[in-house]
Amino acid sequence: SADVSRLGFKWEPLATLMGGVTTNSRLRVLNLSHNAIPAKLAKALGTMVSQNAHLVTLKLRSCSMEKGAIVALGDALAKNVALTELDCTDNNFEAEACGASWETALKKNKTLTQLNLACCNLDGDSLDHIGSALKTNQTLQMLHIDANYIGQRGLKKLGHGLKVNRTLRVLSLQDIDCKYKDTCSFIREIAPNSALQSL
Repeated sequence: SADVSRLGFKWEPLATLMGGVTTNSRLRVLNLSHNAIPAKLAKALGTMVSQNAHLVTLKLRSCSMEKGAIVALGDALAKNVALTELDCTDNNFEAEACGASWETALKKNKTLTQLNLACCNLDGDSLDHIGSALKTNQTLQMLHIDANYIGQRGLKKLGHGLKVNRTLRVLSLQDIDCKYKDTCSFIREIAPNSALQSL
């Protein structure tokens, strides 16, 4: 494992590090949290995630990820064959950036079991994509989307996906800015789900 979090790397050293990880066959856990990942790192990040077949845990908490990097990460996740845990807490996954690439990622990825998107500026549009992906995803077991303003629309879209999902075991939805009646409707909709164990 390698923990290089909070070291304040500039983008050039990070690009070099990601290049090394791309071909590394022994590293299993990498923590890059609290290092800025601008759009100019999109290619290096995407290559690392799509081509490394050994890394199982990647932590990218509070990395101020720019749109290009977020999209590249989503595109790469669709091709990844090893990651089981991805933590992207506290990044700006606005709907425009998170959208189609992350929906495709969650539909195509066959290994990811834990995904943390807490405090990522997700909204109803973002949850439209995630909910759609959950209809066909067969590996994700734990999903954190706490502290996002998904509201009524997002909760409804998430419910549509969960109603047919059969693999998700844990869903964390703390502080998501929704009303009591919307929460009740959501719970009624996902009632047919026999897999969910913790909400």
